[in-house]
Amino acid sequence: EKDERRRVEKYFTFIQSLPKINRSTLEALLQHLYRIQQCSHLNQMQSEKLASVFSSCLFQTRGPTPQEISVVLDLINNYITLFNVNEDQVQQMERE
Repeated sequence: EKDERRRVEKYFTFIQSLPKINRSTLEALLQHLYRIQQCSHLNQMQSEKLASVFSSCLFQTRGPTPQEISVVLDLINNYITLFNVNEDQVQQMERE
């Protein structure tokens, strides 16, 4: 899907269909990766690097593919939308 908005809608629908434990695990992981990339000015770990490193783990493949990296990049960059994170939570993450 070329349109990011439509991709995010599809990710959201898929994530909502996951069992609660899987959804919570994915949320915790993506929150962590989102927070890491928020500090990329200090740690040099932009979301692109994180997506490259973690994509093969999430998809359980032998190495990252461009498609997997693209999906993980979208998930990290759209964490706030995908998990309905409210403004107070976003501000709290920024303070930490």
